[in-house]
Amino acid sequence: MLGDSMTAFGEWSALLPDATIANRGIGGDTTLGMRAGSVVRPAAVFVMAGINDLRRRHRSVDETFDTYRSVIGGILRSGSRVVVQSTLFVMLRGRDDLNDSVGRLNARLRHYCGTQDGCEFVDLNPALSPGGRLASAYTVDGVQLNGAGYLRWSAEITTIVGRIAAQRSASPRH
Repeated sequence: MLGDSMTAFGEWSALLPDATIANRGIGGDTTLGMRAGSVVRPAAVFVMAGINDLRRRHRSVDETFDTYRSVIGGILRSGSRVVVQSTLFVMLRGRDDLNDSVGRLNARLRHYCGTQDGCEFVDLNPALSPGGRLASAYTVDGVQLNGAGYLRWSAEITTIVGRIAAQRSASPRH
C-alpha cells in the first residue's frame, strides 16, 4: 500500500489478513514525495494519493496527474502491477471545488490505467462517498477515515487482493 495518511492509518494486515501487506503510507505525503522503491517488487502496489496535492499544496489537477502518472510508470517498470484507488471525495463545507478537482483527477487516472498494461483503477467513491461527498458515517473530520471507513475500503479491494494473490501463487516463478 502506497499513499498518504489515508493509507498510513489503515491497519492493513488486520483488514486484509489473507494477504501480505507492506504499508508505505506517509502522513502528509503528496504525489511528489511518493517513492515506490521502498517496496521490494511486490506482486502489486495499491496506490491512493492526490488529496494533499490538491488541498494543501494547491497543485492543479494537471500537475497532480502528471506526477501520479510518473509514480505509476515507475511501479510498472519495476515489474509490479499497479492498482490505483480513487482519490476520495471530502466532506468539507465550502469545498465543492475540491471535490470537482478530485473527480477530474479520478477520471484522468481511470482513463490512464485503461491504456496501461498492468494498471487497474478501482473507484472507492461510490461506496464511501455516495452523492459526491465523503459520507459522515466513514469520516472523523471530513477527510480522514474512521474504522467503519477502513472496513468499507478493505471490503471494496478484498476481491482484487485475492485475485492478485491467486495469480501470483499460480505463476511459474513461485
